[in-house]
Amino acid sequence: MRMLIALSLIPISACSPTTGAFPDLAVRPIESRSDAVAAPPASTATPDPAMAATAEALSIESAAYAATFDEKLAKVQSRARAAGPEGSESWVAAQLGLTDLDRLRARTVSDLAEFDRMLVAEYAANRPVAPKTAAVATELQVRADAQARAIDGVKALLTR
Repeated sequence: MRMLIALSLIPISACSPTTGAFPDLAVRPIESRSDAVAAPPASTATPDPAMAATAEALSIESAAYAATFDEKLAKVQSRARAAGPEGSESWVAAQLGLTDLDRLRARTVSDLAEFDRMLVAEYAANRPVAPKTAAVATELQVRADAQARAIDGVKALLTR
């Protein structure tokens, strides 16, 4: 038993402090500097008024398509709920309505793509974009995503 205790103390002795110089653990000069990146200077350029006018026109056009989409969506959803088995006349009518919804969503996506192209051109020319103009891109994206979810909902009704 004493031998076992003595043998168990040998690994502990390896952890005992040794004599000699150890590195200093104080903060080094490189560790006390700031790594913060300075903010870029504010742009003195003004947003393009033509871009703002185009953004407003795209927003109005997309809102009109969205209103038409919403009107057709209610009709197509009721057709899809009432649709018979796959291949029946009522199912085909619901599928045709779904095609109309896809066509209307394509206009929204097309407007979004056109607007994104304009934004890229503005950023590439290092011109600022007015916040109201940039908000149109978000509006179009949200609208396109909502329409995609609505179409997926109709498809789910038809695959029951």
